[in-house]
Amino acid sequence: MQKIIVQNLSTAFREPEIYFAQDLFDQLWDTLSDSLVAEETLANLLEELVVALKQDDSHQVGKKVIEDLLKKAKADIDSAAFIVMSDSKTRILRYFIQTPKVAKLFMLFNYPKGANPDGRSYMKTLLGRILSKSCLPEAELGRYDFFEEPSKQPSSVHTSTESRIWNGLDVLHDIVHDILKSLFKVNDEVKHLALMWIGDCFKANAGRGKMWTGQMGALLSNSLASDGFFLNLGAVLLKFCLPFTKSLANPKIMKIDPTYTSVKCVVSEDAFGKNIHLRDADKETFLIPATEEEKEADGMNVPYGFVTDLFFLTHKCLDLGFRVVHEKFVKLNQNLGRQQQGYREIVAREGPNSPFAETVHRKMEEQMTIYLSHKAALLVPSVIDAALFLSAATGSWMVQAALNTTSAKLSVVNQISFPLKIDVIPPAMKHIPEFVMENICENLLLVKRFTPISFEQNSAYLPPLMDFILTFMGSPKWVKNPHLRARLAECLECILPHEEEGPVNPLGAFHREQLFKSHPDR
Repeated sequence: MQKIIVQNLSTAFREPEIYFAQDLFDQLWDTLSDSLVAEETLANLLEELVVALKQDDSHQVGKKVIEDLLKKAKADIDSAAFIVMSDSKTRILRYFIQTPKVAKLFMLFNYPKGANPDGRSYMKTLLGRILSKSCLPEAELGRYDFFEEPSKQPSSVHTSTESRIWNGLDVLHDIVHDILKSLFKVNDEVKHLALMWIGDCFKANAGRGKMWTGQMGALLSNSLASDGFFLNLGAVLLKFCLPFTKSLANPKIMKIDPTYTSVKCVVSEDAFGKNIHLRDADKETFLIPATEEEKEADGMNVPYGFVTDLFFLTHKCLDLGFRVVHEKFVKLNQNLGRQQQGYREIVAREGPNSPFAETVHRKMEEQMTIYLSHKAALLVPSVIDAALFLSAATGSWMVQAALNTTSAKLSVVNQISFPLKIDVIPPAMKHIPEFVMENICENLLLVKRFTPISFEQNSAYLPPLMDFILTFMGSPKWVKNPHLRARLAECLECILPHEEEGPVNPLGAFHREQLFKSHPDR
């Protein structure tokens, strides 16, 4: 029966004049969208339709049918507010991510058009439209939709708004995670296309990680993807990392091969064959400078596993998203503090109703709206936890890399024992980019400044972080960058118990106190 249906559909789309007075596209759309679940039968029907049209030399017809359906789905998703985003808004996409031919067309549809697309063009794709939904505006000078006139609202209202934002973002992250997970399972080609989309997006948005980008601000927002886009993509990749980061001493972490970053991939075929989707990784700054010949002497273990590929993609995404937004957030916090102090001085001198005081108050309100929106986007509890898990797992992995003085590739778990043999430079240090260590530092600083309760709630992950800090903080031969070593000293201060944390941490600092009392190398 299905063969007859597919044959009739194929004929109808190739020769629509036979079925006059019928809108075949709308009928197919209604059939797919009316179902409460993504039925496997309908997904297979779409696949067979594409195959049948290709066999009849009507491949472009089949491609157009799928693209028109995806364009309509994209328009529907685009009009949905992220705060009410649900599986029902994206359910129809499941028909396009289960079978080989259709899933390939789905991924090709998501690639930006043009020879050299800029970073912002990835936001305009179907996947990009989902990832762009956030409490942060898509443009640097865009409108903020939450926390209007914050001084007129009690803190309970802000807490409620923040909670609704977090729930909405959690749902959005689950949706994209499920889409990518389904694509990864289809076949190797579709998995490659999905990972290459992520890697190409990072390359097009490399400017987000540059120091001058933060200074230029809105002038560059027309060419780079938004903060919300990268925070969401980072959250999704962190979810993929959980199988090897959530449990302590997970053996999967030993599968991560540091030599991944030293292999050049010029074309897509290279990336597919070597399973390397982080573009230009060999151009990064590494913990220890080395020549290409020195790196090649360590041996390259291509093709690399999915865990290695995912590990470095996730860290790069955090470098382009989490780190950049955290820096903005800290500056917002500092500027807001200065504005509030200035406002109090003006009120004391001229009174609250003076024109100058009202102008400063209005600007302060605008800054508070921006601050609260960034706080909500950056401090999603599930994402904070996942980032802390990755930091601890990465710290453990780097300690093992430091203890392995004979090979860049990890194979045996070594027990750490101080003092370390810091005169011997571990081969892996030549292959680990600085941004991997920077991400751990950024995460610990954020948690300490704004959500220290996370340290207590995830206390089991503190010892590996302590081992990481102690291993690298006093090892100039292992970390050449003095600025990075100084940041490790900041990290040690982050996990010190602080009595002044007050209401932001009702759990106190018990586990951190125990860490410093019981750690064998205290």
